[in-house]
Amino acid sequence: MDTPDPTNLPARREEIALKLGLASERVTDSVIEQIADDPLFLHHLELCKDQPEMLDMLLGESNDRNGGKAGIGLSASPQRPPAPGNAELLGRAGAALGRWIASGFGRVTDDEYRARLATCGECEHLTVPPRAGFYRLMGATDEKTVCGLCGCDTRRKAWLATEQCPDHRWKAATG
Repeated sequence: MDTPDPTNLPARREEIALKLGLASERVTDSVIEQIADDPLFLHHLELCKDQPEMLDMLLGESNDRNGGKAGIGLSASPQRPPAPGNAELLGRAGAALGRWIASGFGRVTDDEYRARLATCGECEHLTVPPRAGFYRLMGATDEKTVCGLCGCDTRRKAWLATEQCPDHRWKAATG
């Protein structure tokens, strides 16, 4: 990838974000500064773009190294935890499947399902699934359907009576 135009910071941010498959907010000023200081850093980001844990680690190190400066128009806020890896997601999915089977395949009502999805739709943690591994296997789309806290596809998880929102928002929405 060529180094983006150094005179247009918003365009640089968008170009880098697009090529890495990231939200532009994740490409902070400190990331852009590190790319300018070390062109190999951009290469490392490209190599890790399909490995969310590694990408999160590189982006976090860049922010730490440069004083945690946030991007233009962004306030400095705590980063969300890194997305779970494929092995962790498979383990969580297996545990959820076991709970669901043990419950007799209990599903929530249509109304509760819609309420859960509406709650997720308003949540700041709802995100587009990464373009790697487990999500491709599950037929992920480019829509915001994945919980950034637990990594679950909300469209599937919301049906399961045995499962809850990791931020405890479903109970508040459904009573």
